[in-house]
Amino acid sequence: MVRGGHPPVIGGRALLTDVAHLGRAFAVETGPRHEAELAGWRPLTALSADPAVLGRALGALVDRLGVTDRRVAASVLFSGLAARVVAPVLAVAVLHDRLLVALPDTLHWRAWDGGLMPLWMADPASVPMGDDRLHEALVEPLGALVAAVRAECSISQRLLWGNAVAAVGGVLRVISRERSSARDRAVSCAEELLARPPWAGTGRVLVSPTGATVARRTCCLVWRLPGATTCADCVLGPGRRPGTTG
Repeated sequence: MVRGGHPPVIGGRALLTDVAHLGRAFAVETGPRHEAELAGWRPLTALSADPAVLGRALGALVDRLGVTDRRVAASVLFSGLAARVVAPVLAVAVLHDRLLVALPDTLHWRAWDGGLMPLWMADPASVPMGDDRLHEALVEPLGALVAAVRAECSISQRLLWGNAVAAVGGVLRVISRERSSARDRAVSCAEELLARPPWAGTGRVLVSPTGATVARRTCCLVWRLPGATTCADCVLGPGRRPGTTG
């Protein structure tokens, strides 16, 4: 932890510009706080606090996926939300040893029609990494989203946190491929996250000569989608249709 007073705060826009090169999941638009409402952006806290917003998003996804089990759609919805929150924050921490600050207040979203949720950050700023800071920065916004999704659908909390762990694994894979010199740092950050609740027991970091990822210990239910199989990191085994042989 940073000692001797408050840690120095510096702008985060250049950091976000850099990590955006890793892919669309890492991209966050930025701008002055006063521009948010004019452009239709709403704080991330509004997404987790307004049941009607998540309820509409979940209902639309149920229809689009063609599923009768709302838990499947809820899992898919949360996976997308978790990936968008985790990817830029973890990438900045790994690649720049900085932490984006005040995420629940500065991170904004706006209505989207499927695919990746657009994100925008008001006046992005960062502080040096310190003990527990990354864990706290991710658990707070993700925990609010977990609670909000569970209020709309009876789905396991452990399953949802497992989906968040899968998002961590996605960041590991991308950084291992695109910024291989930072792989060890990425592995270290992921292992620290997975060692503590609510992440503890939901997955483990795997490192190979070709990269790094996370093997999860929960199932996201995606295999229940029409024609789908289990995911590459599934606890049930990759590429299977549970209930079948072979």
